[in-house]
Amino acid sequence: MHLSESMVNQPQATSSATPVQNTEDQVASASSTVNLIDSLQKQYLKIKENAETYPYVWASYIVVYGGFGLWTAYRWKKLRKTEDRVKNLQEKLRKLVETEEYAISTSTKVSESMVNQPQATSSATPVQNTEDQVASASSTVNLIYSLQKQYLKIKENAETYPYVWASYIVVYDGFGLWTAYRWKKLRKTEDRVKNLQEKLRKLVETEEYAISTSTKVSESMVNQPQATSSATPVQNTEDQVASASSTVNLIYSLQKQYLKIKENAETYPYVWASYIVVYDGFGLWTAYRWKKLRKTEDRVKNLQEKLRKLVETEEYAISTSTKVSESMVNQPQATSSATPVQNTEDQVASASSTVNLIDSLQKQYLKIKENAETYPYVWASYIVVYGGFGLWTAYRWKKLRKTEDRVKNLQEKLRKLVETEEYAISTSTKVSESMVNQPQATSSATPVQNTEDQVASASSTVNLIDSLQKQYLKIKENAETYPYVWASYIVVYGGFGLWTAYRWKKLRKTEDRVKNLQEKLRKLVETEEYAISTSTKVVEKGSTSSETPSK
Repeated sequence: MHLSESMVNQPQATSSATPVQNTEDQVASASSTVNLIDSLQKQYLKIKENAETYPYVWASYIVVYGGFGLWTAYRWKKLRKTEDRVKNLQEKLRKLVETEEYAISTSTKVSESMVNQPQATSSATPVQNTEDQVASASSTVNLIYSLQKQYLKIKENAETYPYVWASYIVVYDGFGLWTAYRWKKLRKTEDRVKNLQEKLRKLVETEEYAISTSTKVSESMVNQPQATSSATPVQNTEDQVASASSTVNLIYSLQKQYLKIKENAETYPYVWASYIVVYDGFGLWTAYRWKKLRKTEDRVKNLQEKLRKLVETEEYAISTSTKVSESMVNQPQATSSATPVQNTEDQVASASSTVNLIDSLQKQYLKIKENAETYPYVWASYIVVYGGFGLWTAYRWKKLRKTEDRVKNLQEKLRKLVETEEYAISTSTKVSESMVNQPQATSSATPVQNTEDQVASASSTVNLIDSLQKQYLKIKENAETYPYVWASYIVVYGGFGLWTAYRWKKLRKTEDRVKNLQEKLRKLVETEEYAISTSTKVVEKGSTSSETPSK
C-alpha cells in the first residue's frame, strides 16, 4: 500500500513504465516468434512441393519405356516383312527341288531305256548312283529344313524380349501406384498441419489479447493510488507462462510429426534396393538363357557334324560313279557316256560351292549371334551401377544417423533452456509477490533485471532455432540432389540407345551382305538348272544314237 502511494507521488513514471516496456518487448518477441513460425511453414510447404515432383520424373521414364515399346512394334513389323521374304524364298526352293526331281526322274527313265540296249550293262551303275544322289540330296534338303525350323524357334525365343520389358513397365506402374498412395497420405498430413496452424493462430490471438489486457491494466495502475491491483500482473504473468509452455509443447509436437514424415521419406533407399533385387533376378534369367543357348550350340555342332558326314558320303559316291563312268569310256558306244561324266563333275563343283556358301553363311550367322549374346554383359554393368548406388545410399544413411544424433543433442539443449527460462519466470513471479508485501522500492529493479535476462534467453533460443533450421535446410538441399543423380542414369540410357543405333547400322550392313550372298545363290541355282537341262538334252541325244546301231 505504501509502495503504491509512493509511486503515485513521484513525478517520474520510469518504474511504472517498466512493466509496460517489458510487455512491449514480450509482444515484439512473440511477433518475431510468429514470423519465424510462418517462415518455417512456408519453407516446409516449398520443400513438400519440390518433393511432389518425383512422380513427373517417373512419368518421363514411363515415356521412355513407351517409346521402346513403339520401337519394338516397328521391329516386329519389319520382322514380319522378313518372314514373308523367307516364305517366298522357301517357295522358290520347293519349286526348284520339284524341277530337279522331275529332271532326275526323266534322266532315270532314259537310263532305263538304255538298259535294254546292247552294251548297257554298265549303264545301270550311273542310274544307281543317280538314285543315291537323289537320296542324298533329299536328306540334305531335310537337314536344311530342320536347321531352318530350329533357327525360327531360336528367333521366336529371342522375340520374347518385349515381354521382359513389359514386366519392367508393370513394375514402374506399381511404383506409380505407390506414389499415388503416398500422395494421399501427404494430403492427410497437410490437413493435419492446417489444423495445427489454425490452433496456433488462435493461441497467438489469445496471447495478444491477454498481453493487450495486461497492458491496459498496467496503464490503469499508473493512475490509481490503490495497490490492490498489484496481483493482476502476477496473474497475467502466470497466464503468459502457461500460454508460452503450451506453445512450446505445440512446437515440439509439430517437430515430432515432421521428423516422423521425414523418416518415412527416408525409406526410398529400400525401394531402390528392391529394384536391385529385380535386376539381379534378370541376371539369373540371363544365366539360365545362356545355359539353354549352350545346349542349342551343342545341337548345332551335332547337325554340322552330320552335314559333314553326308557331304563326305556324297563325295565318295560321286567319286565311285566317276570311276564307273571311266570304265564305261573303254566300252563301245561310250562316246555319249563321257558327257554325263563331265556333267557330274560340274554338279560336284556346283554342290561343293553351294556347301561352301552355306558354311560361310553359317559362320556369319554364328558371329552375329555371338555379338547378340553380349547383352548380358551390358546388363551386368547396370547391376554394377545400381550396386554402387546402393553403397552410396548406405553411406548417406550413416551420415544422416550422425546428423540425427546432433539434432537430438540440440533438442536436449533446447529443453534445458526452456526449463531454465521457466525457472527464471517462476522466480521472478515469486519476487514480484514479495514486492507487494515489502515497503521498500529498492527491489523494484529486480524484475526489470529478470525481464532483461528473459529477453536475452529468448533471443538466444531464437538464434538456436535459426541455427538448427539452417542446418536442416542444408541437409535438405543435399537430399534434393536426387533428381540430378537420376538424370545421369538417363544419360547412361541415352548412351546405350546410341550404342544400339550403331549396332543396328552394322546389322544393316550385314543384311546387305546377306542379300549379296542370296543373289549369288540364285545365280548358282540358275547355272545348276542350266547344267541339268543341258545334261538332260545330251542324255536324250545319247539314247537316240544308241538305238541306231541296234536297228
